[in-house]
Amino acid sequence: MIDLRKVKYKKRYKKDKIIFVSPTKILDRLQNDSPSFDIRNPKNIIGDRVERAKEWILKNYNNPSVVFEPSVVGIYHRDRKDKVGHISFSDGRHRILAAEELGIPEVAIEIPPHHEKYFEYMKVYSMIHQENMITKFQDFENNI
Repeated sequence: MIDLRKVKYKKRYKKDKIIFVSPTKILDRLQNDSPSFDIRNPKNIIGDRVERAKEWILKNYNNPSVVFEPSVVGIYHRDRKDKVGHISFSDGRHRILAAEELGIPEVAIEIPPHHEKYFEYMKVYSMIHQENMITKFQDFENNI
């Protein structure tokens, strides 16, 4: 299995943060928030970008001298009443689809740090982490 956590990344914006999320969950959110940018819809794919991204990932994920670029993503709010916001890509949605099609469980995205809470549910947790969370919840429940 391809593990994109093991490759080197270069951020575009110094203050941003790189996190890892499920490509399926982030693309589901894009499909819901911005159907005209839904990359799974063939009408929204630009040229052969997805195929080229798949080739590039397969060729370079094991090469320690290659630096990957995370997809640049953010959440924008249409107005003050919009508490959930809408996802917006400034770069990298074709790469995320390529990763999903390759069966890669996590992709790197670059976000402003204050947006991380909006992506929390998209993170992939190991079974060990999930078991620790369950134990912490049970401990909390027992102390109520």
